Amino acid sequence: ASRDGRYLFTLYLGGRGGAMIHELDLHTATARCIDLPDDGDFNSATAYALALSPDGRTLWAASSGYGVVAAVDVATAKVRTSFRFASSALASPVAPVAAVSPRGERLALTVAGDVFVADVKAHRVHKLARYASALGFSPDGRRLWLVGSRVSSLRLR
Repeated sequence: ASRDGRYLFTLYLGGRGGAMIHELDLHTATARCIDLPDDGDFNSATAYALALSPDGRTLWAASSGYGVVAAVDVATAKVRTSFRFASSALASPVAPVAAVSPRGERLALTVAGDVFVADVKAHRVHKLARYASALGFSPDGRRLWLVGSRVSSLRLR
């Protein structure tokens, strides 16, 4: 949901690997469907995670299975831009988690224990040699907190 309560976003997955976002505008009682980049693999589609930018204008959708990060413009309900990174093969459906840094310049994603950090302005994604089942940014955005068998943090540049 958006911070102001206007929008509700739901990720839908098709049995053949298609993925889309359902954007419900609760103020106008309208719904829009936004197709996400895919190649027809169900397990890769389950690797999509959604995270809303701090200003609420961009909904980020990232999938390590497809190796794609897509920026959805909330106002127009369209994919504004997307970029690719090295995908990770998935043997089964997964439950990913994503977080956006406080200033919106980074997107972190954890899928099946793997951790990825995207610089959304430079369109670069780095896979970290870390394990996490949950993650989040520090309030100043300089650290990425990782929750796995223990809680740790990683200083970001």
